[in-house]
Amino acid sequence: MLANVGGAITFSLATGATIAVVRTSADRHGYTALNLACTHLGVDVVQQGASWVCPAHGSQYADDGTILRGPGNQNLYKYPTSVKEEWLTIG
Repeated sequence: MLANVGGAITFSLATGATIAVVRTSADRHGYTALNLACTHLGVDVVQQGASWVCPAHGSQYADDGTILRGPGNQNLYKYPTSVKEEWLTIG
């Protein structure tokens, strides 16, 4: 799923937060980790094509979490990522 640009995997943390790791470029460091809570009311956004959309009120975010359309008014929260050898680390 992460082999191609635009590919994503999602998972839940023990805290209840839903996270997505998105392949945002072809280079080996081209990964972004996003908290999928919409910045409007916290409803989890869902992937639609190359963007993330809030099913509650229609906020739209680019694949890297950048806000494209409100009512959300901030980018999705990005967790720091690093790649070392074959390991992607979040946080």
